[in-house]
Amino acid sequence: MAISFRRTLAGKDLIADLVLIRVMIAIMPSSGGNSAAHDWEHRLRGMLVKLMARQVEANAKDGFSL
Repeated sequence: MAISFRRTLAGKDLIADLVLIRVMIAIMPSSGGNSAAHDWEHRLRGMLVKLMARQVEANAKDGFSL
């Protein structure tokens, strides 16, 4: 899964990347003390924030605002 995930994130379709990350967070089991799952959740949420920031910047360049 990591390979296809990286390929998608390397693409330029930010909306698809945002949706993919949200789906992965939603289907990920609760960490429940599992530090590896907890680390992955934090990584995914960090990626989500970065991609959202890129989307806001792209929208600003196109004259859109939130």
